[in-house]
Amino acid sequence: APTPVLAAGGIASGRALAGVLATGAVAAWCGTAFLVAEEADQPDLQKQRILDARAEDTVVTRLYSGKTMRNISNPLIEAWEREGLMALPMGLQAALIRDLEHSAREAGRSDLLMNAAGQTSGMLQERRPAAEILEEMVAEAAEILAEGLASRITASL
Repeated sequence: APTPVLAAGGIASGRALAGVLATGAVAAWCGTAFLVAEEADQPDLQKQRILDARAEDTVVTRLYSGKTMRNISNPLIEAWEREGLMALPMGLQAALIRDLEHSAREAGRSDLLMNAAGQTSGMLQERRPAAEILEEMVAEAAEILAEGLASRITASL
């Protein structure tokens, strides 16, 4: 305080949401949890790859954008990282691989395209409406904060 803190990374359940709120965050940025929502604007194959992935199936790479981002691993990322290639700055890196991504699409190799997802993909089991994901997450967090957490923590001045 007085600077508000927004927590991000690894928040895909009410338990995680309650945890970041309990440690002082005023809000949470939930990414991967909503990438598999029915309304998410990404191909069904990418949603399914997230649902099929374990936490260990994600890697941090600069291949697609030039900035670090976590993706579902694929042969292209593995080759890039194995060679130890340095990415260009954001924007330039995307321009560098634009033709490669186009060729992968044309060849039907969607598995080589960027598939952003965090380690929480290992927790996700099904596609659902975003409203349902949010309602479940908030309800679980509220229950933990109201009952479970309050019963284990005491504070005094």
